Amino acid sequence: MKQLTRLAGLAALLGIAASPAAAQEKIKIGVLVTTSGPAAALGQQVRDGFALAVKDLGGKMAGRDVEIVNADDELKPDAAVVKVRGLLERDKVDFVVGPSFSNILLAIHRPVTDSKTFLISPNAGPSSFAGKECNPFFYV
Repeated sequence: MKQLTRLAGLAALLGIAASPAAAQEKIKIGVLVTTSGPAAALGQQVRDGFALAVKDLGGKMAGRDVEIVNADDELKPDAAVVKVRGLLERDKVDFVVGPSFSNILLAIHRPVTDSKTFLISPNAGPSSFAGKECNPFFYV
C-alpha cells in the first residue's frame, strides 16, 4: 500500500506541470480493476486500498485535489479496453491504476501508454514490457 502511494505520488510530481493554472485543477485517477465475479476480492482490495491512501494524504497529491474514477474490468480483456477508453476519453484521467491480472494489462497497455497517460500497475507486470518494450508511461 505504501509503495503504491509513493509510486502514485512520484508519478504525480513528475507528470504534472507546476503552473498556477494546473495547480488549481484536480488530478483525475482512473482505477481499473476486477470488482465483479470470482476474482473480485483482489480488485476490491486494490480499489479500497488506493482510496484509503488518497484519504490518508488528505485527498491531495502534489498539492492538488484528487478525484478517483473507478471501473470494473470484469476480468475480460475486451471489456477492459472499452472501460479504459472511457476513462481516457470521457473522464480524461491523468493516471490509470490497475489492473490486477496480466491478461488485462496486455489489453490496456497500448491504449493507455499511447495516449501518454501514466499506467501504474499494482500487481501485473509481464516481462514482455521490459527491455526494448519498456515505456516511460508504465510503472509496476
